[in-house]
Amino acid sequence: MEGGWIYRQFKFKDLDIDKDVITSVPWRPHEITLQESVLIRALVETGVADTLDEDLTSLFERYSDNINESVERLVGMGLLVRDGTKVRPLHDTIHVAITPDGKFLASPNGTQLTSYIAARFREK
Repeated sequence: MEGGWIYRQFKFKDLDIDKDVITSVPWRPHEITLQESVLIRALVETGVADTLDEDLTSLFERYSDNINESVERLVGMGLLVRDGTKVRPLHDTIHVAITPDGKFLASPNGTQLTSYIAARFREK
């Protein structure tokens, strides 16, 4: 399985502007777990990991988590790509931050992540 984007083409006249209301949703980074952040760091450093690796599986088991469920979550977020038991990052860089309230946030866009955190935790 290769990473990438899905391209869909449509003709503008096919949209009914009155019926197809277009709304925008504020951008938010992905909230991940501690063990998912460790996996992302390892992947960014090494390029690939195997979900059967004993060190990785034991890390997830230590936190009562399943590595395969976490990998599928991260794939669904658009951060990782899976090919059988092999996993690799979809992006050259994935930024991970720990917020002041202890949450782990991830995004391939460091500028958006920094702006989100600054806006959310700005002292009032």
